Amino acid sequence: MTDDAPDAAVLLVVDDAAVRAELRERLDGEDGFVPRVGPAAAPFDADFDVCLLDAAGLRAHADALAAVRATTRAYLPAVLVVPADAGDPEETLAALGEAGEAVDDLLAHPAGGPALERRLRSLARAKRRSAEAAAGRDRLRRLVRYLPDAVFRCREGTVTYANPVAESLLGAEPTGLAGRSFASLVPPVDRDAVTSALACAADTGRGGPVETVLARSVARDADGGVADDRDGADAADAVGTARERPASVPVEVTAIDVGDGEVQVLARDLRERREREDRLALYRRAMDEATVGITIADHTDDDEVLVYANNEFKRLTGLSGDELLGRNPGSSRRTRPTWSRWPASGAPSTPARRRRSCC
Repeated sequence: MTDDAPDAAVLLVVDDAAVRAELRERLDGEDGFVPRVGPAAAPFDADFDVCLLDAAGLRAHADALAAVRATTRAYLPAVLVVPADAGDPEETLAALGEAGEAVDDLLAHPAGGPALERRLRSLARAKRRSAEAAAGRDRLRRLVRYLPDAVFRCREGTVTYANPVAESLLGAEPTGLAGRSFASLVPPVDRDAVTSALACAADTGRGGPVETVLARSVARDADGGVADDRDGADAADAVGTARERPASVPVEVTAIDVGDGEVQVLARDLRERREREDRLALYRRAMDEATVGITIADHTDDDEVLVYANNEFKRLTGLSGDELLGRNPGSSRRTRPTWSRWPASGAPSTPARRRRSCC
């Protein structure tokens, strides 16, 4: 192994005691290898990077090897060791039948020169890289699970995974969205755009964003909830019976290719943004219709130019928006326009207040 690589643990599941002893002695004498022998009844209880088996050991423990591989996300290579007196290695492998399907490589014993060590190093590197890739996938899976946005994994447009936020957003049970067409969760009017975004992601790496709505009633049908035979458009427009669970949720959908034929769809809930936009529009209307002059200046600009002036301010100055915005008449760095209603102080004149007479 290289200086920065850990020693490879080689598990010996070899029934022939003489062959096992020879392999153990040889690996003990090589740098970068740690030979191990697990309990006879459960040899795979020992941790390992590469497993060496003979035909008898494979026949006895094929099911145990399959069970270990099923519970391990990383690649676990298995090498069939065939002694010289056992005949042709390929014929030995064929004679094992179904058990032989677990074998990744064949090794005639005794192997001449450095062949054994070279093969074991190669398999150990493959196992280590597989473990690193599996760890990366696990980190990504945890990241997706705890993202604040809804995330769907789709294969050919069909949902294969939805994170808890997506399930909560649509009121679906865990795994209740798997197997559904993602396009079926949006109104018919948006399905072509959403389908195109997914196809674009598969072809170019990214598709969207597309603004649409996810229909909760359609999603609830997917996991056996209350039936709703309305189409997506009607379902999206329906009023939910529970105020905290609206019939539809506005979202911005972006699709990203994540490899292995899958596309990840990020659906960002737009409800808070829409609420902020509505509040800002309300504030804007209130300022537009105010009976006092209101201006807003950009304080990040050296000249602090005006970026907003309401109708009353325009009336007081007699100037249009084009004449006001982007300027600061009070700045010494600009030539002050000759505005008849703008005094030298740089602020509009204010009409004198009428005094109330009292009786």
